[in-house]
Amino acid sequence: MVITSPEQYTVTSNPYPLFDVDFGGRVPAFDPLPLISVKGRAVEGFDVAYDLDAGRILVGVRVKASGTGEEKGRAAPDDDDNLITVSVSPGAVVDAAGRPCTGASLSLIYAPSKALRAGAISVGALALTAAWGAASAGAAAAGCVAGA
Repeated sequence: MVITSPEQYTVTSNPYPLFDVDFGGRVPAFDPLPLISVKGRAVEGFDVAYDLDAGRILVGVRVKASGTGEEKGRAAPDDDDNLITVSVSPGAVVDAAGRPCTGASLSLIYAPSKALRAGAISVGALALTAAWGAASAGAAAAGCVAGA
């Protein structure tokens, strides 16, 4: 089991960082959401898209617009305020032989950029307009998005 992110560094200014949870094979769970944990003071919520046959869950974390340390009177929030962690507990899933799998975890630090606070996400040449709190119409129509 591996958790990765398309973010290039462990610090990101992306207000919707993505995490890819790869179990390495089919996940027989009807509802895989209880298998993952998304934590952090900067986390407002998260969305998932999953392919249970491939054993992959894509997690998109919604970062709070506020509450990331700046209101505490500091010029810049500290890392603890902005740490976002996606994890799977040890033993949450078993391998083909029935042995418990080791856990996995990945953390990113959200460092807000004033340019991104207006709601635009820039990823290379791709620019998307953020629609906070709403699943995309295409994903919702396909029935592959669940929120937590």
